[in-house]
Amino acid sequence: MRRLLLMLSLLAIALVPSSAAAQVYVGAQGNWSDRYDWGIGGRVTLDLTPKFIPLMIAGSYEYFWPGETLTRDFDYWEVNVNALFVQRVYGAAARAHASGYFGVGLNVSHPTATVKGTGESTSETDVGVNILAGTKYRTGRVAPYFDIGFTLWGPEHFKITFGIDVALDRDFLRSSRSSCSPRSAPNGLPSRPRRRTSSSSGSAVNTFPAGCTV
Repeated sequence: MRRLLLMLSLLAIALVPSSAAAQVYVGAQGNWSDRYDWGIGGRVTLDLTPKFIPLMIAGSYEYFWPGETLTRDFDYWEVNVNALFVQRVYGAAARAHASGYFGVGLNVSHPTATVKGTGESTSETDVGVNILAGTKYRTGRVAPYFDIGFTLWGPEHFKITFGIDVALDRDFLRSSRSSCSPRSAPNGLPSRPRRRTSSSSGSAVNTFPAGCTV
């Protein structure tokens, strides 16, 4: 768990400086691999599609439980950085949309085998290439995603991933202040602030919704 938090922190530090021009997501995911069985992990995604090009950069850390034999226990983790090319399909709501994506990336893996009874272990680090495709649906801040992929030229395996992202982008945070924006009148023009009479001076003053600063 500490390794997972450390890897996610490093990924976030690397991606957050660009958040002013893009959207940052932090997510949790589950995995199934035909070679390493079930796993869990976390993902940090930098979505460039709102401002630049239809591209997402996703970094993840994933830990698997490959199982055991009569004499050995096995552990396996991997770090992935993928470039995902996005095809977006908008829904009826302005802030809800589906996205299909495909991409390639880098895989760094670390399998470990531990001998039962003695505690002696052997491990290695390998590098491979990812090829994957998936879909993602965003509604508000939450965005479930699902993808399938292959890792080649290293720890070769087929993998299915399912998870949920949460958006940390500034555009969404700014929308929480929308109640302070001028409201539209029936003719489409911004309406003026409500006016009331001050009990102390008898003069008319403008009023704004609670919590707004002007």
